[in-house]
Amino acid sequence: MSVVATGLTLCPYGNQRRPTHVYVGRLSMSRISYDWLARDHNVDSHVYLILHRPLGSNAPYRWGITWAVGGLATNEVPAWRTVQLETLADPYGGELEPHYVYLGAITRTVAPSTLSTRLYDLGMLSLAQRRVVEQVAQDVEVDGRDSQSWVTELLKRLTSLGVLSKDRCEGVLSRIVSA
Repeated sequence: MSVVATGLTLCPYGNQRRPTHVYVGRLSMSRISYDWLARDHNVDSHVYLILHRPLGSNAPYRWGITWAVGGLATNEVPAWRTVQLETLADPYGGELEPHYVYLGAITRTVAPSTLSTRLYDLGMLSLAQRRVVEQVAQDVEVDGRDSQSWVTELLKRLTSLGVLSKDRCEGVLSRIVSA
């Protein structure tokens, strides 16, 4: 299966081009990253397990790992670097079950009022450790249906490498299951 990026846009601060639309076979998704606006600096930062969905939605929570980066964006909304699966949509309007793919970490600005979000602190990580999170995520297989199992597997791999505390991750997961 090939991944093709189209709809490149020129960033306002330089000549970097970013894909705004990604096609995987017939499936497509919008992918706009603001990493040019808010960079991940070489400082220790709290890393969180994030569960989120649109405000007022009854959809299952989407799971991911996230941390704040680069201060406030121009609209005074914090920027967050997120490692999560993205939902693909059929551009031809066919009805598909949710299908997920991992295309790499992405930096976004999200106004808190737009999401119903739960954050669980996984610990304080250095920039080098956060980059390991991004690298390890590339190797976790995506079954196409479930962000929870993908993030759980990612956490297992990160604890086995010593990037995250096994006790802390198990504690967070047990709190979520019992909530």
